[in-house]
Amino acid sequence: MNERWKEWLVIASGLAGTLMLLNAAVSGSWTPLLFTGFTILLVVLVVKANGPAYLAFGTLAPFGISLGIIQQVPALGLALMISVCGICLKTIIQGKSAPRLGRADWMIVLFYLYLLIRYCVDPVFPGKALGLSEDITGFRSWLDHLLSLIIYLFLGYCIATRADVLKLFRWLLVFAVIFAVIFLTIMFIPGMALSQFLANMGITPGEFDNGWRRFVFLPTMGLFMLMAYMLPTLFGTTPVQGRFLLVLGLIATIAGGNRGSTLALLVMMIVVWMLRKRRLAVAVLCACIAGLIMTVNMLHEQGWIRGGTPLDRVLSVFSPGISTEIGVMGTMEWRVMRWKRAMEDIKEHPWFGMGYGGLRGYFRLLSDVGNADAALEVERDVATGSTHNGYVSSARALGIPITLLFVVIMARRIMMHRRLAALHRLHDRELFEVHAFLCAYLIAMLCILMVGAEIRTPSVWLFIVLGLLVERLVPPLPEPQPG
Repeated sequence: MNERWKEWLVIASGLAGTLMLLNAAVSGSWTPLLFTGFTILLVVLVVKANGPAYLAFGTLAPFGISLGIIQQVPALGLALMISVCGICLKTIIQGKSAPRLGRADWMIVLFYLYLLIRYCVDPVFPGKALGLSEDITGFRSWLDHLLSLIIYLFLGYCIATRADVLKLFRWLLVFAVIFAVIFLTIMFIPGMALSQFLANMGITPGEFDNGWRRFVFLPTMGLFMLMAYMLPTLFGTTPVQGRFLLVLGLIATIAGGNRGSTLALLVMMIVVWMLRKRRLAVAVLCACIAGLIMTVNMLHEQGWIRGGTPLDRVLSVFSPGISTEIGVMGTMEWRVMRWKRAMEDIKEHPWFGMGYGGLRGYFRLLSDVGNADAALEVERDVATGSTHNGYVSSARALGIPITLLFVVIMARRIMMHRRLAALHRLHDRELFEVHAFLCAYLIAMLCILMVGAEIRTPSVWLFIVLGLLVERLVPPLPEPQPG
């Protein structure tokens, strides 16, 4: 491929930046320069077309990006847009289609065909953003499904080789470390100005009883770091780096104070060790968990653990007493209220669901009363498909059959990764660790969907579709022996 077109784009971008800098110096207006700088950055990213890095950033970035009338679009949406633009640009320049890895899966095709029909039956558009209505239309929930569909259609172009798969996981580790360090630092910095800045980026941190900020996404960063310790070939880490990541990953997991993520991490550790045939390690881990349960409950009864810190929230997984003291039962009641309300709609519309949105006059009511009351918040969360139970949300919005189809898709992928991990365990360490990670991750997600995540989440579909791609990878041929 002739690479001179990249040189001309860089030269043109440099000239445009120079002209805007001169204009800013003469006129005193820096807005055109900032706009040009953003445009040049976007052009450079498209030309570079480093799909694995963009997707890794979009998967882990905890903030949203406003694109026109749509506020706080997940960063993965922007990453997909840049990656797809890069693919299209290369295709135009080369005059031939870009290479693609992967294959069609008839169950996933059926899933998205149903979603397309369901949307066409009751199409929705942004209401508040366009100034057309004061209703919650559910457009943002459908947008998540659209991003997931784009992942299914285009991920094979962004991740087309074994090297791309490895790059994706290693970039995931890089961004996990970066975001963990940044937000672990911010966690201890007080100030309303910083809180407002975070809110403008779509990040709404909670707060521990001792005043520290709580970022619920930190355990996700910790998960990738701990998996890098357990799967060093996949993430390209040395033993020294692995030990550092183990410590930092544990700190991030504890700092997030997320009980669901703690359980997901334990599930992934057990699955990976089972696939590696390290049954002794699994037995030791289970014994440690049992010992931890006994110790934590004893310390709590003696008054040594009082709650209020990140560690206490993590320990509440193992102690009903701590859970009650820090208000976990209240959080569960908060979830149950939404589940019960959604179940009422599921009983009335079990086959095809009710779609997303449909909450009339929500923003007008909100402006009238100032703050939403508890009942109105429940209706909002149910309408947007945010009940903190992915299965309930999906059954309410799309129907029970399509929710069961999703479970079958996940189960098939898990069984496939388990089989391929066993196949490659002794012969190809890289492929073994890829399949081991994906098998463990999907099993953990099946658990997390019951208490936190949603089926429409694009990052969930990223790893489902990635499994379709790595299934097509074959071990390298052995090098011929001399003589």
